[in-house]
Amino acid sequence: REKINRLLEDMYEVQRMEMEMFQINMENKSKEFEENHKEEMSRYLDHLEEEQRTFREKLEEEKRMFENKQERDFHYFLAGLEMKKIIFFNSQKESRTKFYHQEHVNLIQFKKKQDLERTNLQLREENRSNSQSKPSPVSPSSPALPS
Repeated sequence: REKINRLLEDMYEVQRMEMEMFQINMENKSKEFEENHKEEMSRYLDHLEEEQRTFREKLEEEKRMFENKQERDFHYFLAGLEMKKIIFFNSQKESRTKFYHQEHVNLIQFKKKQDLERTNLQLREENRSNSQSKPSPVSPSSPALPS
């Protein structure tokens, strides 16, 4: 009984440590994802700013001859950038949602696996204790087992 209790305590301790490691890994992955997201966002916004700056310089150079046309093109360009920005934000949101969903699925699978392992261990221990508690038949020729 003590052995079973020790095994169960050891198993719970291992599972607790595994769960802590899983949580730490999940937090680290989440932080890493957020950091990557911020870096990507910063690069993208810098790129957008660079594109806008370049476009405005061209616009000022050609403004005298094509003022009306340039003004219309400028609005189309900004609308396109806004669309790209919206698409980018939506894809980032979708990626984040998929990531958290997958992490949730992984956690559920991990817990199911732990439950199955715990159940199997308990069944094996019960079978072992049942088989040890059953007296084995003693043949007349075999020596008696010490009690």
